[in-house]
Amino acid sequence: FLHPGTPLQYLARLILFLSGPAVYAVQRFADISHFVIALATAASLYAFVSTLLKNIPIGISVLAVASLLAWPPFLQYQNYFGPDAFVIAFGLPTIALFWICLQDGNTLSKRKLFFCGTGVGLCVAAKMVFLPVAVALFVASSIHILRTIRMNAQYQAISISHYLTKSVKYVLLLPMGAVI
Repeated sequence: FLHPGTPLQYLARLILFLSGPAVYAVQRFADISHFVIALATAASLYAFVSTLLKNIPIGISVLAVASLLAWPPFLQYQNYFGPDAFVIAFGLPTIALFWICLQDGNTLSKRKLFFCGTGVGLCVAAKMVFLPVAVALFVASSIHILRTIRMNAQYQAISISHYLTKSVKYVLLLPMGAVI
């Protein structure tokens, strides 16, 4: 590992605790780590498909998942325990969460933003190569938030102008003595 103190270091420590620290337990460590990598990747693919691709035709869904699985680094790095093996496992749910937040329209909550930030932090802590994706997610969510604020300001301005025009109209229709 090139990044001490990352979540993967803690996961490796847990696997080492389960497999045993003896020299003869190296194969057991490899077996458990392969299982953990496969489980994490399968869970992230399932979460991605079940949340984002559920309303998309099956052919497009299969193509999307196949393009992830055929990605050469994915195939190459699934063989050993390291940060590269968890790029899909950590990155795909984070991207899916941002996707859901951006699809929700005007209902972007602090809770969702917290989980999005936690996901990006986990991805960047695991592998710095995720940083350009994190920047893109930040820019996309910032544009979404600014657009939402601007739309809310437009709605408020329309509401205020509607209120003022209706109020002025009714005030002008009232007899002069009723206004004072």
